[in-house]
Amino acid sequence: MTSLLFENPVRWVVLSVGALVVAAAIARVRPTRRTGRAVLVVAAAGLAGLVLQLTVQTARERLIAVCIEMAGDVERGDLDRLADRLDASLTAEGMDRERFLDAARRTLTHYHPEEPRLARFEVTLAAEDRAVVVFDATCRVVTSSQVLDRILTRWRLGFIQDGDEWRVRRIEMLPTPNSPLSKLSDVLP
Repeated sequence: MTSLLFENPVRWVVLSVGALVVAAAIARVRPTRRTGRAVLVVAAAGLAGLVLQLTVQTARERLIAVCIEMAGDVERGDLDRLADRLDASLTAEGMDRERFLDAARRTLTHYHPEEPRLARFEVTLAAEDRAVVVFDATCRVVTSSQVLDRILTRWRLGFIQDGDEWRVRRIEMLPTPNSPLSKLSDVLP
């Protein structure tokens, strides 16, 4: 229900137009003031719902946006901005926050990810202030000697809410079929 009300404007428009067509058909068959008002109410509710969809951002939408922003941080090599998104208690395959950032800095001096694309998001809100997001990521990786296209990885990020911000508390790389990369140490040697 949350998805319909807040996260999917296309579905909302389809539902609203369908309801408006039904109300208009009823009003045409039985033209009274009451059915005429019902058409206006249905149209107003559809418009109000669309405005609501465009102005409200759910926790699920915000978490997906943070993941996409982080992929952009990595593509730009902006590890300072990425660090701002990491919780102080971050764990990533046995690395703490500082070791993870050091490994990321070393890796990004040799490998340059380009055009990251994130898909197949699975968002689980474990509690009001905790969530887990699993997603696929593909990108092109450029080195000084080669270009590797469409590298596929799958990630699980554990988040904790800190005020209005979601911060990453845990990073895991998951095995993916047909990908040579199956754990974080494959990416951050």
